[in-house]
Amino acid sequence: WSGYIQGPYNLASSFQTLFDFDGGTNYDQQLYIDNGEFNVYQKGTFSYPELDDYTVTGGADLSNAWLFVSIMNTPSTGPATNDGIVRIAVGCQASLDAAVAAGGATNWNYDGTGNTVAVDANGLYFESLTNLDLDEFNFENFVLGNGRNGALNEGGIFHYGLFGIFNTVISDVVVAANWADTRDTYGIT
Repeated sequence: WSGYIQGPYNLASSFQTLFDFDGGTNYDQQLYIDNGEFNVYQKGTFSYPELDDYTVTGGADLSNAWLFVSIMNTPSTGPATNDGIVRIAVGCQASLDAAVAAGGATNWNYDGTGNTVAVDANGLYFESLTNLDLDEFNFENFVLGNGRNGALNEGGIFHYGLFGIFNTVISDVVVAANWADTRDTYGIT
């Protein structure tokens, strides 16, 4: 899945569903915003900054900025094998500005106080969660903004923009091209 989201986010709530694939009962490939952080259900939380407003300390407003998010799942080779991978990429105007100012890859000071995450020359943050048991292989449905079971308490209150669903893992190069080709739609220059 690659696409754009924009706050507001309910930072005090767990499990605002970004998307879910319905392929069973394990919810292995479900991506949540959990208390403001990107989370793969029962598999791990990414280190991308909490989607909060850091402008008071001279940082970015991640609570309201359009964010490009791309998530790639590589399923396990079989049941109960821990060789699955989930990779995320996230970009926004502030991370792109930091990369441009640095003339390439940099440690982006997202909150203005010295807390950083690494972004590439395109302003994209990449991270992989590895050694995961991702044992849902056949997806029947794709659910956007809510859990596959229709749990209303898991609904995302944020805005969606353009997005695409891919039936293959896309490379970092393709992710970067998707980001570059679409970001002007959201005023990201």
